[in-house]
Amino acid sequence: MSAAAITDERLAELRRSFDEAFARPPAEASAAVEDLLFIRVGGDPYAVRLRELTGLAPAGRIAPVPGPTPELLGLATVRGALVPTYDLTALLGYPRERDAPAWLLLCDGDKGRVALGVVHLERHGRIPAADVTTADDAARREHVSALVRSPAESAGVVDVRSLIAAIARRLHAPGRDKE
Repeated sequence: MSAAAITDERLAELRRSFDEAFARPPAEASAAVEDLLFIRVGGDPYAVRLRELTGLAPAGRIAPVPGPTPELLGLATVRGALVPTYDLTALLGYPRERDAPAWLLLCDGDKGRVALGVVHLERHGRIPAADVTTADDAARREHVSALVRSPAESAGVVDVRSLIAAIARRLHAPGRDKE
């Protein structure tokens, strides 16, 4: 869903659900469930583990900057800090979306915070851990480490750590001139 299509009430519901996932005491956070953020990438369903994110923010304006990777969209201001923002669609091997990202998935990398731009945010879901299984074809699906399989849905689970590591490898590849 795009930012324009989200009502204030729905936005408040998404924020509350997202915040509650981080606010629960450790005793309540059970290993029997996975908190996932469901998104669409290139029309396909994906999920991201909330424990791999440090936050979620509206994309706002992303200032384009020249960069060493084509997936770099530019810099976004998030809570007063400049954050390099990458196109999650391109990182997963899809052609770029026509629409600009509406949401930023915030994650911590070795060199600081990084944002992954997402056009379509579906919902937050608390899924039984048994419904999240290791991807059978993980070796062929880069940056997808697991699958959510239930009678109601099926989605690849994006491995955020793998994405951040891939970005870092590309930025620090041998032969790259320091800028």
